[in-house]
Amino acid sequence: MTMNILFRNHFEQSANIVALIALYVMLFSSIAAIFWAADKGLGLGDEGVYLLSARFPEDILQNVSAVYVYTGLLYRLADYDPAAFRLVGMVLILAAASIFWIGFDRFFMLETKSFEVKYLRPESLAFILIGAMLYYQWFFATPNNYTLTAIAINIFLGTLLFGLSLLGKWSENRKQILAVFSATGLSIGLALFTKITTGVSLALLYCLFVYLYKSISARLKVTVSTAVAFGVGLWFAGHFILVLPPEPSWRMFKEGWALYQSFGVHVPRIKIFLYSTEIFHLFYSAARAFWPCYIIIFGVFIYSFLRGKSNDIGEKASSCLLFLALLVAAFMSMSPAIHIDQRMVADKTIPFYLVFHLAWVLLLLTIVAYELWRNQTMVAGCGTGTVTGDCAYVNKNTGMILILLIALPFAGAVGTANPIFNVTGFYSAPWFGAVFLLLLTFVEKSRSYWLLHSCAVLIAAFTTSQIIQGSIFNPQQLASSLIQQVVPTDVGFPVRTLKLDAQTHALVQELTSIAKENGFQQGDDIVAISYLPSLVFAMGGRSPGHPAFLTGSKAAEDYSKLALQFADIARLRKALVLINTDAAEAVDILSSRGLDFPGGYERIGTVDSTSAYGAKSSYSLWKPVEF
Repeated sequence: MTMNILFRNHFEQSANIVALIALYVMLFSSIAAIFWAADKGLGLGDEGVYLLSARFPEDILQNVSAVYVYTGLLYRLADYDPAAFRLVGMVLILAAASIFWIGFDRFFMLETKSFEVKYLRPESLAFILIGAMLYYQWFFATPNNYTLTAIAINIFLGTLLFGLSLLGKWSENRKQILAVFSATGLSIGLALFTKITTGVSLALLYCLFVYLYKSISARLKVTVSTAVAFGVGLWFAGHFILVLPPEPSWRMFKEGWALYQSFGVHVPRIKIFLYSTEIFHLFYSAARAFWPCYIIIFGVFIYSFLRGKSNDIGEKASSCLLFLALLVAAFMSMSPAIHIDQRMVADKTIPFYLVFHLAWVLLLLTIVAYELWRNQTMVAGCGTGTVTGDCAYVNKNTGMILILLIALPFAGAVGTANPIFNVTGFYSAPWFGAVFLLLLTFVEKSRSYWLLHSCAVLIAAFTTSQIIQGSIFNPQQLASSLIQQVVPTDVGFPVRTLKLDAQTHALVQELTSIAKENGFQQGDDIVAISYLPSLVFAMGGRSPGHPAFLTGSKAAEDYSKLALQFADIARLRKALVLINTDAAEAVDILSSRGLDFPGGYERIGTVDSTSAYGAKSSYSLWKPVEF
């Protein structure tokens, strides 16, 4: 017996050390990949909006958020260097995820488990940070509204959990508690000014969570909620005093709302129905992803039920159950993890990489639910929200914490014009927290911590593959992988250097040369039609009124026409015009602002190139006759 215990302890500790090393190797590999990629590539679409708006936030006077004011500040701190700007975003995401981990650690008191399982706390930190890095699985590294929203969500969650962990000693920690909950309010304020739908969602989730939370008195709930409200108010005051006063802020919001409504993708009555169906589709797809695992669990449940909840299926059998589910899940995840080009699917189902992490949450939730049913005595003595004996992670408030962890990525995604499941991954650190909590809950009784390590390493390995392969080999809106981004190219105003692929380098250089030969100077205006903000940025120009003017549909043209109405007419009359579409499609848009195109313009050059999706494009540059 003694030898068996010693062997098991040695096995557990070895598994822990191997898992810890593996997780940190994966974390640092992900960080290194993004660091290596920071000065490479330039997406010709969305990324140009982020860069151009951060460079000239004063041009965006119609917007439902102040995101470009905040990213503009970060861009100035990065000395207008796109590569440094991208790295600033990564540092902030990791810092916010670390705040989430601090709250997670303190609330669930992981240090008490570190005596039994060495390095459990650094293991959980690496796991959650890898979850935060999932933001980069294929998306732009340039900071934008998604970046700031992810930061706000992780700070919100970390400060909330940290504050709750202190409430048991109110008299001793009063000032600290009020400060921490005020920080929770600041995170809601940041979200409100970054993405109002997320800010409102966070506020509603906080109110619901605190109302239902069982471990504090009604009076204390009012006190901490007042601190949260103070934090929100403090952010509002800071914004209105230091950034933009209330009256122009309200005008910017109203005009921005009208602008976005003209595009037809942010209509609330439409989005409510779409979000509901998309969320249902995501949960269904996540549950279906590991369907053989549910067959195994259901079979064991039926066996136990028919045997009258006997203990014939004990702790060892339960561990084998999870191990078998782990093997099945690993087998089903292997191909999507390795073959990243299989992301796109032809039958309009949600790709596996988008459902993988939620699928693990649901799978573990099912296993834990079965275990609780099988051993209901596990909850005896719990319910305080703190660690108590052998049931540290099963209490009356754990379910609420899990619901909050699962809901937060959806709160971050609300308001997107994309399918909601396309962007939940940007805010996936809470899902990684949910996975770790569920693993702790399951293995606590069996003491089979090697299962925790195995699951954590498996999920992290899949995620790391997505981060590294996605960001390098399948970057968003680029014609080629980052390995082919090797040609140093002068971009922006002031001039900085990015490494681009040969064809994008040639496109930027030729358009810039044509413009300069015709009197263009850095900082001059360029009206780019259709959706070419990155070229405006790379040429050192600025876009009057808004960073992008679109064609291709009536809604897009309505958006562009309204955006032009907000632009300074004097600047428009002096601006170059850059188009990559038939000149006839630009006529209606430009004439809506009284610009005589093409009659009052001279074509000064044309450059042929290939788009990010392999299509040939012809870019023509025009200047006013009286330029």
